[in-house]
Amino acid sequence: MTAIATIGLRKWYRSGFSRTRAVDGITFRVERGQIFGFLGPNGSGKTTTIGLLLGILRPTAGEVELLGRSGRRGLLEARRRTGATLETPNFYPYLSGERNLRLVARVKGAPDADVDRALDLVGLSDRRTDRFAAYSLGMKQRLALAATVIGDPELIILDEPANGLDPEGMREIREIILRLADEGRTIFLSSHLLAEVEKTCTHVAIIKKGQLIRQGTVDEIVETGFVYALRADDPAALAEAARTFPGAREVWTERDADADVFVELAAREPAELNRFLSGRAVFVSRLVEHRRSLEDAFIEATGDAAGESGGESTGEGSTG
Repeated sequence: MTAIATIGLRKWYRSGFSRTRAVDGITFRVERGQIFGFLGPNGSGKTTTIGLLLGILRPTAGEVELLGRSGRRGLLEARRRTGATLETPNFYPYLSGERNLRLVARVKGAPDADVDRALDLVGLSDRRTDRFAAYSLGMKQRLALAATVIGDPELIILDEPANGLDPEGMREIREIILRLADEGRTIFLSSHLLAEVEKTCTHVAIIKKGQLIRQGTVDEIVETGFVYALRADDPAALAEAARTFPGAREVWTERDADADVFVELAAREPAELNRFLSGRAVFVSRLVEHRRSLEDAFIEATGDAAGESGGESTGEGSTG
């Protein structure tokens, strides 16, 4: 069953004679039970899309369905069954974590028991009476997740939940997300921390300049065929010989690869490649199957390693 569906979703802004295409005809589906990573360079439209899903922004065109509901009344009902947190937690700094959550429960019409369960889920029960201002960044992010689950939502939408955290803090957030998914909730996660997304998510979509360019399971997105990393005393001779192997599709080296030579083959035949190289007096000391990371696939799909922002010089730009 579908948790989120968008059909030709658009959000354009006008400024004078210019038109900014924040979201430009996005269509995707998130099935119930998935942990869905929503990825894109800076300015690609991720936050704008989340605003459209949550009803914070009104679309220029297209449709949104949440939990099988559409239309004004249907989406209003579905959003009551949706929990969300944006990048910057928004709490009263002079109130305790518990008191902040009780205010959230009152707004949502949820019982006080939800507060106790939420604090236990994120590991803050023993710090419940501390003022929010005294919390570390990781504790603030965990309290934001606690607020998200009050009201027992079926769908959870998270915008950069681990932003700015150290490795230990990122691990804590990851474990909470996985626990929520184990409870049967659907998680929609926007993040630029690609290594965390790869460890956490089951499915991903990649957008660029407001348009969807890739979508699938994490394995489908990073799949490269049969790629092997090889090492020999003379990397240049190894690369030259590998290029003449009949089954080689591509041969390349990477600057930080510690002299590895990468070979993509048309079929899984590393033994044949090794015999071929030995016959040309190139003796391999290391040959292992190589799997790209999600970061590699992301950079290949977007053509951008450091992210991008801003609009286009034609008067039609992208934002979000």
